[in-house]
Amino acid sequence: MQVVENTAPMVDLAGTWSVRDDRGSVQVDVQIPGDLHSALIESGEIADPYVGRQEDDVQWVGERGWAFERKFDVSEALLRERSVYLNMDWVDTIAEVYVNGKHVLSAKNMFKRYRVDVKDVLKVGENEIRVVIAAAGEEALKLAKQMPKEVPWAKGNNRVPHMNMVRKVQCHAGWDWGICLLVLGMYGDVSLHGCDGYRVEHVNTTQKHGKGMCKVGVKVEVLSDVECEQMLRIELGGEVVEKKVRLREGVNEVESEVEVLEPRLWWPAGQGEQTLYDLKVMLGHEVCEKRIGLREVEWITREDHIGKSMTLRVNGRDVFCKGANWIPVDALPSGHTDDVYRELLEDAVDANMNMIRVWGGGQYEHDVFYELCDEMGLMVWQDMMFSCSLYPATKEFLAEIKDEAEYQIKRLCDHASLVLWCGDNELIGFMNGIFRLDAGQRDRFLVQYDRLNQTLRSAVDSCDGTRTFWPSSPCNGDDDFGDAWHEDGSGDMHYWNVWHEGKAFEDYYNVVPRFCSEFGYQSFNSLSVVEGFVGEEERNVTSPTMEHHQRHNGGNGKIVAMMTRYFRMPSSFESMLYLSQVQQALAIKTAVEFWRHMQPICMGTLYWQLNDVWPVASWSSIEYGGKWKQLQYHAKRFHAPAMIAAFAKGDDVVEVWGVSDKAEKQSYVAEFVVYDFDGNEEKRFSKDVVFTGQESVKIADLSTKRMMIDPSKQFMRLQLFEKQGRGEEKQLVHENTYFFGKFKECELAKAEVQWSIVDCGGELAVELQTDKPAFFVHVDAGNLKGSFDDSSVTLMPSEKRLLFFRNRENVTAKALTEALSVMHLRETY
Repeated sequence: MQVVENTAPMVDLAGTWSVRDDRGSVQVDVQIPGDLHSALIESGEIADPYVGRQEDDVQWVGERGWAFERKFDVSEALLRERSVYLNMDWVDTIAEVYVNGKHVLSAKNMFKRYRVDVKDVLKVGENEIRVVIAAAGEEALKLAKQMPKEVPWAKGNNRVPHMNMVRKVQCHAGWDWGICLLVLGMYGDVSLHGCDGYRVEHVNTTQKHGKGMCKVGVKVEVLSDVECEQMLRIELGGEVVEKKVRLREGVNEVESEVEVLEPRLWWPAGQGEQTLYDLKVMLGHEVCEKRIGLREVEWITREDHIGKSMTLRVNGRDVFCKGANWIPVDALPSGHTDDVYRELLEDAVDANMNMIRVWGGGQYEHDVFYELCDEMGLMVWQDMMFSCSLYPATKEFLAEIKDEAEYQIKRLCDHASLVLWCGDNELIGFMNGIFRLDAGQRDRFLVQYDRLNQTLRSAVDSCDGTRTFWPSSPCNGDDDFGDAWHEDGSGDMHYWNVWHEGKAFEDYYNVVPRFCSEFGYQSFNSLSVVEGFVGEEERNVTSPTMEHHQRHNGGNGKIVAMMTRYFRMPSSFESMLYLSQVQQALAIKTAVEFWRHMQPICMGTLYWQLNDVWPVASWSSIEYGGKWKQLQYHAKRFHAPAMIAAFAKGDDVVEVWGVSDKAEKQSYVAEFVVYDFDGNEEKRFSKDVVFTGQESVKIADLSTKRMMIDPSKQFMRLQLFEKQGRGEEKQLVHENTYFFGKFKECELAKAEVQWSIVDCGGELAVELQTDKPAFFVHVDAGNLKGSFDDSSVTLMPSEKRLLFFRNRENVTAKALTEALSVMHLRETY
C-alpha cells in the first residue's frame, strides 16, 4: 500500500451516512466505505437477493437516484491551511458532490481517484457533505442514445443494457455466473486534507539490476501551487539518500536513486522467498511508505517453428504459470473485507498456484489484494477493465480512459506481484464473431477498438516502462486480430470448446496453447450451500430456483448431458451435486495435467475461475463463502511442484509422464500399479526419474494390449516418491489415479468407507478406511468454516488415510462429527 501522510489537519469522512432515494420514500443509514444494498438488507428494507429468486424483487434499488449525506466538524487549524482538498476513491459511479450546498465535484468513473479543493466552501464548526448518485442504467441508456450507432454491448451477460457506456464494474449488471445488482455507494477513502502549498500524488520506482546490486529509481509526483524548495529523503534497505529539490507551480516530477547492494530478490510462490523492502519517501511534511520487491520480469514472445512463444521469465528463470481467474469477491461491495481477500488468496497458494488473473469485467482490486499477492508470491496478470463489449472512441471517452489508466498504473505498478498489463478481456474475440458484425461494421469497430487499445498502451508506456502491455486476452500478439479462441500457436488462448460446444474432455489433448488464460467447466454448489438459498421442495436441478442460480443459458443441461457421457446417472439430488463436482474436477485436471506435460511449448494455465460473487452454479473452484469444491483439492494436486500423470495415446498406448517446477536437479522413484476393482494388485512397475531442472520427462510407454487390460475391471495407481538413501523410508510427493475406460463402464465394487474424527495433537482430522477401492472420496464439513488438507481422493483397502481439517473458526471435534458427510463415486448409483 502507498501510504501518504502529512502533519496537516485532516477529517476522515468514513462512518455513518444517511441515504434517501429520489422519491423520498426510503431512508436508511449506511456505513461508508460501503454500499447501499448491504445497508438496505441490514435494515430490513429489502430481502437478501442471494436467497431464492429475491434478486428480482430488489432491482428497483439500482433504478433510482440516491442522496448520501453526513455532517462533520471543521477546525480553525484546518482552515488555516493554504488549501483543503476533498479526496474520494471508489465512488460508484455517476455522482454530484455538494459541500454546504455548493457543488464541488462531478464524478463519473468509479476507477478514478478524485481530488478537489473545497476550502472556499468550508466553515469552522459543523459542515455538511451531500453525494447524489444517479441510476447507472439510466445514465448508460442516455449516453447510448447520443451515439450515432449502437456500440455493441454484452447482451449475453448484462441484464441492464449499454453498461459499456459507463465506467462501472461491468458485471454489476449481471454475468453468466453473476447476479444483477446495480450497487452504488463509496467503497474507498472519503476525507478532507489540509495542504500547505503542495501534495504528493504518487511515488513510483524503477529497478536496474546488475551484478550484486540493484539501482532503485524513485520518482515523486508532486502537485504544487507555490514555488518552494524542499528536502527529499529516501530510505530503502538501510540506505538513505537526501537532496534538495525545487518545486514549481503545477505538476512536478522529483527523482533520485538508491543503490541496494546484494539485494534479496522477490520470487513467485514455489520458486523462492518473497522478500519485500520497506521504502520511505519524505518530501517536506509529506511522507509516503510502501513495500517493494526487487525482481526482474520479462515475457518471452519469440517466433518459433510453431508460432510465437509466451513464456514468463522471472529473475532469469522461466516459470510455468499455474493459477486461476479472479472475479470480485462479492456482488455486494461491503463484503470485500480484508479477511475474505486473505482467505481466498491463502487458498490459492495452498493449491500450489503462482498466478492470478484479475479479469477485465470486474475491478482494479483494493490495495489489500496486491499487498497479499506480494507477500504470498502470487503473480498478477492485470486486465484493464473492459470486457465482452465494444466501447466508445469519442474524444471525451478516451480522455476519461487515459486518466483512469494512468491513475491505476501509478497506483499499482510498484507491486512486485504485478507482472503484466492486459488491455481487455475478449474484445477482439467478440468483435470477430460473437457480435456477428458484417465486414463494414467490423472495420469501423476495429478502428474504434484500436483507438481504445492504443490509449491504454500509451498509458502503460508513459507510466510503467518496466512491464509488457499485452493488447487483449485472448490474443495472438501485437497487431494480430486473429481467432485466439481456436488458434493455439501463438500468444494466450481462451479454450472453451469443451464447455460451450460440449466436446469430450479428451478434446483438451487436441490443442497445445502457448499459454491458456481461460478454460473451465461448471459444477453445482455443495448441498450445504444450496440449502442456504433453496427450500427443500425445490431441491432439483431443473427447479425454478436452482435454474435461477444458474446464469449460463442451458448450463444445468450441459452439466447433466456430460454426466451421461462419462458416469452412471446419480440416484439422488445430493449425489447429483457431488457428481457434478467430480466431473468439473476431471475436466480441468485433464487439461492442466496434459498442458503442463507439454512444457516448454505451453507455459501457463489459468483456469476459469477461482471464486464466486454469490451462491450459483458456476466454473469456480471455491464456492461463495469460501467452501472448497472438489476441483480446488484436485488443483492442489495437479499444480504440485512435482507431478506424475498418465495419458492415453491412441487405443493401445498409455504414456506416463513426470513434471517438475523446481529449478534444481531432483531424483525420484515412480511406481505405477494396476489393480482390479476389489483392490487386488495385478501388475507393478517401478522406474527411477531424474529431473535436471524445470522440465517434463516421459517415464514409460505402456501397452494396454500387452498388459491385457480390461478397462471395465482395472485401474492404475501412480505414485512419485522422493529418492532416499538406503534404509530410509521413501517419501510420497505425488499420486494419481488412471482409469482405462469411462467411469460408467467400470464395475466398481461396493466399497464400505468408514470414518472417525481424531485429535492429532490439537489438530482435528478425519480418519478414513475402506474394504474395497473407493474413488473421489470426498469429506464435507457442511457449513463449518475451513477446509481439509486433501479430499476427493482414492482410498485403498490396505491403507488408513488422515485428512486434516484446516480450522478457520473454533471448531470442536463434536461439531465436526455432527457436520461431516463422506461420499464416494460408487455411492452415487
